[in-house]
Amino acid sequence: MEGTIAQRKVRGRKDIFCDPSTMAEHGGHNGEVFSVVFNKMPFAPGHSLIATVRHTNGLLDLTPHEAAELLSTLRKVLPYVLNKYNGGDPAYDIKIRSGDASGWTISHFHVHVIPRHRAANSGPHPYELIYEPWLDTPDRPVVAGDLRTHTKGLRRGAELNGDGKHALNGFADRRPAPIPSFLYPNVFFESQHFIALHHPEAVLPGQTLLVPKSGVRDFLALNDAELADLMLAYPKVMKRLLREYSEGSRAYITSFQTGGYSHAPLEAFHINLIPRKEGDRYAENHDQMYADIYERNGRHVDMLGREEIRRAVSELRRPE
Repeated sequence: MEGTIAQRKVRGRKDIFCDPSTMAEHGGHNGEVFSVVFNKMPFAPGHSLIATVRHTNGLLDLTPHEAAELLSTLRKVLPYVLNKYNGGDPAYDIKIRSGDASGWTISHFHVHVIPRHRAANSGPHPYELIYEPWLDTPDRPVVAGDLRTHTKGLRRGAELNGDGKHALNGFADRRPAPIPSFLYPNVFFESQHFIALHHPEAVLPGQTLLVPKSGVRDFLALNDAELADLMLAYPKVMKRLLREYSEGSRAYITSFQTGGYSHAPLEAFHINLIPRKEGDRYAENHDQMYADIYERNGRHVDMLGREEIRRAVSELRRPE
């Protein structure tokens, strides 16, 4: 469905991104392809949303032009919120949910850009301290002060000219982090600049890591050739995962993070691709999945065994 669908709802919530009055209330930058707004009920200061102007559902539904514009917009907005709200600390979460089984609350494509804050001892906050106490609660704190004040700088960041490199402000560090050799048996896809491998500690079947061969440590360090290849590699890998694991739900999670997660399987930049289906392990608490992946803190997580992963990799390597 296209156009202005002000009353489109999922689980009782209207599509705010197709509602001009609600978008005006949120404030932000309204471009031709994407709108960039602050989340009125943020998980952390600086929590921003990037949404398509036209109504569309998932990352796989973006046109090539929209996909390229999304990467460009991220490279402009992310440095701004890190400098403004995170003291220049390059720690953040990027999260995208697609499809009803993913746990989204608005069926309109949008990206969460969330600065990852530090605790008083300068270490990373446990994941739960940022998210779990605030999720699905009516009293989650709203942005302090006038949204228009916050939006003024966000608009400047989103409207930067050129390819956004001048906005990176030292974040684009290309020092490589070698990909551990024990992960290579899990590789099932290779493009010019990326490999896809089954997560060695998958919490759901098919959880995959998309990793640049250069081993750069941050999304902002990807060069133009890598970004172009990412736009080609991502849909090939995700469509394969959906055919294998989603049971027709066409629901999936796309997320990447930097900054102090204790259970990250490698230091190099990596994107988590997670196919979802109705009734899977996280159907009752979708956000628990993120805590299990990144900050288990001694909790037992019923992860896939080595033999299960070996069989999954073997299936994923088969020619289509």
